[in-house]
Amino acid sequence: MLSIIEYLKKQTRGRKVKSVGMYIFHSFLFTIAIVFVLIWLLEVVFFDAFFQQIKKNQINSVLEDSKTTFNATAQGNTYTLTQEGKEKLLSLSVDSNCNVVIFAIHQTSVGEKFNIYFSSSRITEISTLDRALALLVEKLKTTDNVSMMNDTYEQSDTIIVGEKSTNADGLTMYYYVSTVITPSKYTIEILVLVLSVVTLLGIIIMLLLGGYYSKKIATPLENVAAKAKKIDVKNIDVQFSNREYKEVSELSDTLNYAIAEIKNSEQIQKDVIANVSHELRTPLTMIKSYAEMIRDLSGDNPAKREEHLKVILEETDRLEYLVSDLLDLSKLQAGTYVYEFKNFNLSQNLDKMKNFYQNKYLDVEFYFDYPNKLPVFADEKRIEQVLYNFVNNAINYGKAPKKVWVAIKKIVDKGVWRVSIKDNGVGISSSDLSTIFDRHFRANNAKRVSTGSGIGLFIVKQILTYHKFQFGVESELGKGSEFYFEIPIK
Repeated sequence: MLSIIEYLKKQTRGRKVKSVGMYIFHSFLFTIAIVFVLIWLLEVVFFDAFFQQIKKNQINSVLEDSKTTFNATAQGNTYTLTQEGKEKLLSLSVDSNCNVVIFAIHQTSVGEKFNIYFSSSRITEISTLDRALALLVEKLKTTDNVSMMNDTYEQSDTIIVGEKSTNADGLTMYYYVSTVITPSKYTIEILVLVLSVVTLLGIIIMLLLGGYYSKKIATPLENVAAKAKKIDVKNIDVQFSNREYKEVSELSDTLNYAIAEIKNSEQIQKDVIANVSHELRTPLTMIKSYAEMIRDLSGDNPAKREEHLKVILEETDRLEYLVSDLLDLSKLQAGTYVYEFKNFNLSQNLDKMKNFYQNKYLDVEFYFDYPNKLPVFADEKRIEQVLYNFVNNAINYGKAPKKVWVAIKKIVDKGVWRVSIKDNGVGISSSDLSTIFDRHFRANNAKRVSTGSGIGLFIVKQILTYHKFQFGVESELGKGSEFYFEIPIK
């Protein structure tokens, strides 16, 4: 059998295996790198597009706020703004970095003239402003609102929006709002500088934190792996106690449980080998001895020959029991045995057992006490095997005159049928009582019997555990034993 280290080397030979710490560190770096790339793309490459969309939404909002503020604060037929109204419109213009002009048109002897009620425009020349307003009025002749880009009378990359509306006095008011929608090169330069500093600091912090957290997360796993490498055929006395993380704690518990099961399995294997070796040696020795006796001594003596043949047949039966139980045990422990659960009347099975034992064992007194009908949902053959095993034990270990009690009682408080088989035998010592179902050998005070394999109780334990039936034994030295199991009442 390969040791853990040899097995791991064999599995990883010829291929590169990355450690957990390096994987976490690289994953951390990759994730942060993606975040920085996205930040640079959004803040530099796509900054113009975001800036333009934000400014377009902003200028439309300024236009609506300008209309609301003007209509709420303009007074009389002259539509003179109050001081509060002027301050609000000026604050709106400054805060949004927009030019705001509110005006109307009135006819004069020389033509149309713009009557400006409010202006925060940065166009200082009146003639230039008039031409810009005239262009807006021209655009608004066929529509109530308009949006223009890169107008001649404003700097490049400027958007101008305008709207006209007629008030309650029938006067048409015009609203002119403009703003720059492209950030200046200085803004971009400052943004790139800030991002460069943030990126540099981020890389340094990322390397430090990535190394710290990868080591912090990987160390408990590495400790578990280091301990696991110490496990081999000669050394399984390793305990895992790491409790730093939930998953590592669960892994430690699982490994501890696996080690305990390995130890238990090794002990079971030793017990089985010792028990089987002993059980095989005795009948084989007797078969050989009595066969030689028939050959050398009793071949011509019918009575002696019959007696010796009887011993050979009994020992052959013992071997048959042993082989059968070993096959059952191997299937049960390997989980390859298929249980066939069904509804059946256990009382009918007990009727057959009663006839069988009373006709075969004439020197044993049997006392059966069970209901006429006992519906059970279980594997019928396996439950019969449990019953036969218990009864055979009671017969084998009983004291003359042998007596066996088979009883089924209803325990209402627990909601179960208690099936018990009692004998008048030698009993079981307290030291053996707690492990009688786990051991693969008989109790220390037990005598050798003519039938049975010595591993029947362990098979019984496997069957009843699978059925989830409670079971146990009550016994005192010199007062016999009572084996029982409990079946839930349907």
